Order: sequence, then C-alpha cells, then structure tokens
Amino acid sequence: MALSAQGTVIVHRDARLVFASTYFCDLVGVRIETVAGKSLLDFVAPEDKDKTVGMCKTSEPSSCRVRLIRIDGTEVSARIEIDSKYNGTSVVAKISAA
Repeated sequence: MALSAQGTVIVHRDARLVFASTYFCDLVGVRIETVAGKSLLDFVAPEDKDKTVGMCKTSEPSSCRVRLIRIDGTEVSARIEIDSKYNGTSVVAKISAA
C-alpha cells in the first residue's frame, strides 16, 4: 500500500493563507517564511480560481482538482480537500499532488 504525501493549509474565507505546511510550500516552490498572508489564489491557475474561492467560503466538506502554479511558472495538478472549519472564519484544507 502506497502512502500519498499531503500538505495542510489554513485558508481564510477571502482565500488568504493563515498557515501553510512545508509540503505545500515545496509543492509550489516557495519558502515557508514567505507564504503567510499571501492568497491561495496566487498559486492557483486562473481557470480554477472560481471553484477554489467557492471552496474557501463553504461550510460543507468538499474537494476538487486544481492546477497550481509554482513560483517558476510551471503547473502541477493537485487535489484540494476541505473537511473542517478553523476558528469560524477559515477552513482547513488538505492539498496533495494529483
């Protein structure tokens, strides 16, 4: 049985990153100390931004595939799963390469 790597981000309702794991930072090619306060949308392909925003605003568990844009401009296919709220205004999302 293979284990899949997964990262965690905490995203405010407005898609601003409150927390990002090392896995997520490695996936998009940024240093962990530079990611707080940036928008998750900074790393999402334009055609996937609307569904990502919708997921950040939902209170229901949901998941979707998106294309993330790495800092070097390359794309990586990823799956975002939202399964819980954090502090009432943010969601906890699990992100893995798809």
